[in-house]
Amino acid sequence: MEDTKMDGKSLDITKMNIEALKELFPDVVEEDRIDFDKLRAILGEEVDNSDERYNFTWYGKNQAIRISQTPSMGTLRPCKEKSVNWDDTKNIYIEGDNLEVLKLLQKSYFGKVKMIYIDPPYNTGKDFVYPDDYKDNVYNYLSITGQIDSEGNKNVTNTDSEGRFHTKWLNMMYPRLKLARSFLSRDGIIFISIDDYEVSNLRKICDEIFGENNFLGELPTIMNLKGNNSQFCFAGAHEYTLVYCKNHSLFIPGLLTDVDEDESSWLTDDKGYYKKGATLKRTGKDAPREKRPYGYYPILVKDKVINTITLDEFSKIYNEDTKEFDDEWVESLSKKYSLLGFDVILPSNGSKKTSWRWSIEKVKSESDDIIVLDKNTLYKKQRPELGDMLTRKPKTVLYKSEYSSGNGTAEVSSLFDGKSVFDNPKPLTLIKDLIAIGTHGSSDYKSALIMDFFSGSATLAQAVMDLNREDSGNRSYILVQLPEEITSSSNPDAYEILSKLNKPQNICEIAIERISRARNRIVGSKETLNHFIDQDTGLRVFKLDTSNIKIWNGNVDNIQKTISSFENNLLIESNRNEEDLLFELIIKMGLPLSVKIDSLEIDSGVLYSIGYGALMVYLGDVNTTKVAEDIIALYRKEEPEIWKVVFRDNGFSSDSVKANIRETLKAAGLAEDSFITL
Repeated sequence: MEDTKMDGKSLDITKMNIEALKELFPDVVEEDRIDFDKLRAILGEEVDNSDERYNFTWYGKNQAIRISQTPSMGTLRPCKEKSVNWDDTKNIYIEGDNLEVLKLLQKSYFGKVKMIYIDPPYNTGKDFVYPDDYKDNVYNYLSITGQIDSEGNKNVTNTDSEGRFHTKWLNMMYPRLKLARSFLSRDGIIFISIDDYEVSNLRKICDEIFGENNFLGELPTIMNLKGNNSQFCFAGAHEYTLVYCKNHSLFIPGLLTDVDEDESSWLTDDKGYYKKGATLKRTGKDAPREKRPYGYYPILVKDKVINTITLDEFSKIYNEDTKEFDDEWVESLSKKYSLLGFDVILPSNGSKKTSWRWSIEKVKSESDDIIVLDKNTLYKKQRPELGDMLTRKPKTVLYKSEYSSGNGTAEVSSLFDGKSVFDNPKPLTLIKDLIAIGTHGSSDYKSALIMDFFSGSATLAQAVMDLNREDSGNRSYILVQLPEEITSSSNPDAYEILSKLNKPQNICEIAIERISRARNRIVGSKETLNHFIDQDTGLRVFKLDTSNIKIWNGNVDNIQKTISSFENNLLIESNRNEEDLLFELIIKMGLPLSVKIDSLEIDSGVLYSIGYGALMVYLGDVNTTKVAEDIIALYRKEEPEIWKVVFRDNGFSSDSVKANIRETLKAAGLAEDSFITL
């Protein structure tokens, strides 16, 4: 049995497409190549050879297609120091050029993403911070982002005066969308936010990539009813959301709640619809104040505005040491505030002492938003969620007051003490509604994997966490973002925050900080959302880089000199560690980035078991078959559905030891192409 040598490439899409064609039409294969004359003959009238047929093209389109099919030699390196709950989370954030990242993720997530949402850079005539030299995209990316020395590399500039104003934008978008389609599940869907300048061109390339029959809508999305006065003639109040599915016959759209059809039982305030929800007073076995002593205190109301007593006053109500309540003090407080014109409301029901559902701090922080007074009884405002109101098909114009671009800015600012750290971030309600439309038609919508590879402000991450909190879901996300530089002039608030945190000045860092703060806010609400305690709010962070294996880095100027510099024939780059290498093997063998990694001390080194034995990696020296015996023992214990084993080729002490190891594993059931060497 011959061992399989890894070549360090991501999924070869061209080869995959050829294999699919061979499977459909085996008779067009001649000496392992496609005979297109035979293929045309088989397809007959379905082939259009006319020079005058409809075709949307531009300068560089063929190169854009080739680029989308060229495998990547790069890798994704783990950044544990930036991550949260690394061992248990399925949420992924990747720092890097999304073109290369999408190539690297092909094997791991091919056909597994239920929904993609992207808000790509609009064609405003400014620089695109994306490579314009595809000789080696990873090196060019590192140069652009200042991670290696550069000689003349630049951003893609697209000025209004250029004759090919649309061309460079299309060349940037086309290969990324081409790759994006392969991630979608058979019933998957993609939403793309775009403005007037490129919506027509974007629709043409999406028709080509996803198919005209899979077009679902070009939805005007109202972002600012006041309008943008800087626009000529008409004040712009909307942008567009383009919607395509992977397979029209399989996609089932989710429904939205419909305020228009059931307004009678709902009230409105400046945040939209609500109705009277559950009373704030506790009932049942958890009601007695002895069980919730911190929920017993007066709430003060004047002119329907909710207030609370001070924390000092509250501290005297309950004695932690004696476990006793001072009812005389409560009565004294009530009289004091009554004289000041407040209605004083206690959770007590006659002589029965009960408690409030919320702590005094929560009432203080959320009084204006979710507390309503009705005849001296307090209720929380119940906002409409799916199932609370009548549902309907989404309309062809996306509009809610919550979709305002100002709401998106306010939501982020609330996490950063009022500071503005992103330009026009998308509002949470819009993204949550798109997730409902795109995923709720499936029975497994609560476990959907959602992707955004122009993630910017990371609104998608917060939206997913919010939805999981609301319905005990287990949705997960993959975000990709190029680390665009932040300066004191371009974004002073973000620059100041990152400086205080001693973090690099780029958009990825402030986005990760946004996710962290949103997570902390959600986790802090566990007292009233106990079902959310076990939900996934973690994050695994990775960054794009060159391969960990020296001979896989194809941009080396003098490969002979590099090979001669290998110390003891060691192939791993000097500034990398084994975990870096493990994740390169994971993505290039098609395992998810959230996969579990275990290690076991054996023989003269460490055996890594990835995905409960699906992939076993041993990078130490091999002198006897003892290593194979230990691997087989672990295989029989884990019983994985798939089984691959990786060794370092120069780790074998001799060819005979390597052959014995190979035959021993083969006898235990290892497939012929699953004995892999580096």
